[in-house]
Amino acid sequence: MKFKKVLILWLLFLTSCEMDVNDRDHALYMINEINYQISNEMVKDKQLHLIGIGGGSMLGIDACSLDFSYYRDKGVEIEEARKDIVEVACKYLKFINQKKELRPFLINFPFDPSNIEIAFFVHDKEGNKVPQGSLILIQAVNGKISYYVAPFEVKSEPILEETFEEALQKVQVVLSKTSGT
Repeated sequence: MKFKKVLILWLLFLTSCEMDVNDRDHALYMINEINYQISNEMVKDKQLHLIGIGGGSMLGIDACSLDFSYYRDKGVEIEEARKDIVEVACKYLKFINQKKELRPFLINFPFDPSNIEIAFFVHDKEGNKVPQGSLILIQAVNGKISYYVAPFEVKSEPILEETFEEALQKVQVVLSKTSGT
């Protein structure tokens, strides 16, 4: 009798794990669809090419990340990089938060800038690294945007770091000036 109870409990455990795995796989599939959609738009609009994806999904989706090669003819200035990374982050958050079937799998809803990581690795048009002193990495992590210059090493300090909200505000000010409002 005891053996039957243990067997039944074991089978219940296995079937419940299988459900969780299927749910997690479905959630990751939805995130990959969003990643594909973002990737396609960014290639056309920003000359950004997706080179890496990632995230965290142990007990639910708590983080999503995208890494891009960021191709520019003559390097990139902080203002342009800020505008582009804010635009990508806002679009990514919008796609994630609008996907209703994904919401039950998100650790928090709505997803916010602290739940995403985006990195732009700057290259010239031929794919070469940028010259020393030029922006080489722009990173949005934990709700902050950091800007690094070449040569970049693991211990490099950013030349500028700002919260996502500060960067968004700066972009909005520039956009309102250029649109004449």
